[in-house]
Amino acid sequence: MTWVLTDFAILLVLLALALAIAGPLAFTWKILRTTSPAAGSAPPWRLAAYRLWALASLVGLGAMLRILVSVRLQMSGPLPEDLAGVKALLPVARALGHEAVVRLGPGPLGLIVGVSGLLIVAMELSARGLVRAGLTLRSPAPSHVTVLQGAETGLAREDTGVPLAPWSGRPDSDRKRASGSDQDSVGDEVPVVFLAIVALVLSVLLYAAAAIEHHFYQTAYLDFGWFEQAVYLISRGDDPIISIVGVHALGDHFSLILYPLALIFKVLPFASTLLAVQALALASGVFPAYLVAQDLGLRKKAASGAVLLYALNPTVANVDLFPFHPDVLALPAFLWAFWAARRRRLPVFLLSLAVILATKDVLAITLAATSLALWAQGRIRYAAISAMAGTSWFLMTFYVFIPRFTPSNWHLDRFRALGSSLTGIATHLLLHPSYLLRAMAAPGFLFYLLAMLWPGLPWLRRAGAWTATGAIPALVFNALAPMQLNLLAQYTIAIFPFFYLWLLESLAARRSRALPRWILPWAVFSFLGLWRGPWIAWHCLEARPILPALASAVARIPTGASVLTSDEVAAHLAFRKSVHLIDPETGFWPAPSMPYDYVLVDPGLPGKPRMERAAEVQLVHRLRHAPDWHLLQATGGVWLFGREV
Repeated sequence: MTWVLTDFAILLVLLALALAIAGPLAFTWKILRTTSPAAGSAPPWRLAAYRLWALASLVGLGAMLRILVSVRLQMSGPLPEDLAGVKALLPVARALGHEAVVRLGPGPLGLIVGVSGLLIVAMELSARGLVRAGLTLRSPAPSHVTVLQGAETGLAREDTGVPLAPWSGRPDSDRKRASGSDQDSVGDEVPVVFLAIVALVLSVLLYAAAAIEHHFYQTAYLDFGWFEQAVYLISRGDDPIISIVGVHALGDHFSLILYPLALIFKVLPFASTLLAVQALALASGVFPAYLVAQDLGLRKKAASGAVLLYALNPTVANVDLFPFHPDVLALPAFLWAFWAARRRRLPVFLLSLAVILATKDVLAITLAATSLALWAQGRIRYAAISAMAGTSWFLMTFYVFIPRFTPSNWHLDRFRALGSSLTGIATHLLLHPSYLLRAMAAPGFLFYLLAMLWPGLPWLRRAGAWTATGAIPALVFNALAPMQLNLLAQYTIAIFPFFYLWLLESLAARRSRALPRWILPWAVFSFLGLWRGPWIAWHCLEARPILPALASAVARIPTGASVLTSDEVAAHLAFRKSVHLIDPETGFWPAPSMPYDYVLVDPGLPGKPRMERAAEVQLVHRLRHAPDWHLLQATGGVWLFGREV
């Protein structure tokens, strides 16, 4: 009961901290968007330095919140009531830095988070510095106004009328869409600072949520540990043979992006590296989201609101908690591809296609279907490239590349009712189309479709519906394999960008070109209703009593040893060549001869199904009576056995 009260107290501290920083955070935000006549007298480099300074302080704020959520702080004395006094902040920053180094170790992550406590002081100093530079709080000026002599636009010099804002995304020659009365409201200037802040905050929150989930043993070897082991082996120069199935990693899905990820992993060999890469990729989607909304003709405020619609969509947060899958990295690439096709930026379009195809072979079919949307928009050249690239890549990977790594189509087992090969499945669907119709009329699929459309459902219109055709292949696959009708899984990645673009085109078709009044509150309501965060938090709280025993047992297993363990613990032991999972029915997998050095069993971990828990208890009973096995640890519901050498 004591730890429950302690966690409740921590939640109260978090709430108090949120209220305390609301004022300074809003103040800094207003300053980042401010303009004034006196700003013209300040050098551009000083204004840019102040903005970067404030941006760095927000990074420190996100890191502090990460520590407060992920570890228990044992601090003597209450938190300061506000963040106005630098002296009051220094003890908090010192305590956060000490706690980070103690809890996270002296590695790169511990050092980064340790010094981040001091960065929060920069928010106060940057605010004072900006005021001293002559900036005052004021509503931002229109971003697309002709600069006349004596007029003020953004950070324009009054003497020459030359814009000084370094955040413009495109030159003035490209600003031709706005006309008439809308010219003051529809602009091409990209608010890079705003987008950077949203991306940084979103990436910190996504990474923190996924890291906490992994820390509390709520991630599984299937599939997080699978990709951990693959990237680990590639980074060492070994063949990425997934030990539980004995198949090359490219024999499951031809995900070439695992190899560049291995280069990052070689520099940062941590499990959290993949989580951080995924969080950054998801957060980077705010940039193409804004550019697409702007290119569709939405007003500047509406385009900024479209970024918030992206960040608040439950799909973004849910796939982050699944947790890591390489196809999630394709989400921003789809948005970049649409923007590049609309703007006729062929290099960006080709690079986006390369990223999509490198993440997962199945996305090639989605890319081929994207050609319909591009063709409807009049981008015939880009539609042809998309169709040819998607179709040819899928055929090559499925019939040429993947068979070189695995002789069987075992990844098609979920469609076994339709046939054992791709040709057989396609033939069955052509001869029996009613099978697909019944699958797509099932209540489970209809609920899945409704939930995917829910965040923007009230505002979807016929305009832009062609864009949604790119989601058809993924919807068909998910309907034929009910196990993929999961709002929390990565299978929504090939659906979300098309529904999101459909929503943007529907909003752009409105006469006002502005966001509806209730769309952001509706987005918040949809996020709270469909986000799986509370469910994960509950399981994390349940798993707290067993964490010390699990951490102790994991630390006692050498890196080179082969291990038999449960799905949840295997995600923390994937950095090795040989790791196997306990069969929930027989207690052994893949062979009962137990060719392992260590066996780690955790029947006390909350959330296990009854059958799996019974199998693990039976395995413990067998090992305790086996002559060649020794009991190394039996604490807190965790059993660690070692083979006699």
